[in-house]
Amino acid sequence: MGAAIVLLLTGRNCFASSSGYPVEGESYTGHACRYYKFSVGRDVPGTFSGVKTLCHELGHSLGLLHDGESTLEEEQGHPGAKGVDPYKANPYIMCGLRDCGAEHDRFSDCAASQIKWFLETYGGHCQIYTESLPPVTTPFTEKVSRSVDFCHPVLQAHAPRD
Repeated sequence: MGAAIVLLLTGRNCFASSSGYPVEGESYTGHACRYYKFSVGRDVPGTFSGVKTLCHELGHSLGLLHDGESTLEEEQGHPGAKGVDPYKANPYIMCGLRDCGAEHDRFSDCAASQIKWFLETYGGHCQIYTESLPPVTTPFTEKVSRSVDFCHPVLQAHAPRD
């Protein structure tokens, strides 16, 4: 049994683009637990940008398309992401635009249907042995923190002092 997803996070700009802007990551959409299960993401040192890149690329690995994209022709039955407007005021993690804003910190509602489709279609390729996982004893609370609120105290504690 191998890894379900392999993701390399690096501080280097590994990709060229025709637009001249850096590409933050690359993944094979819907290939978790399959042959092309690897992704590469960029983390600009000191910015924690890799957190969003990691979430975005893992989303691709689990079958998520960029917000607003049509279904893949080769993937019959994939629900696609046409129902999500990538230009709305607070875009989601799967925004594929150059500037998605600072607060794209959650998946859209249609992400669940895409992941459900992926698991129903390809989930049999994933060999996850739950016996080895410890039980979750802490209930999930509905409280969501903004990344700025979470990181600011940590950054302040490690800021250089004069």
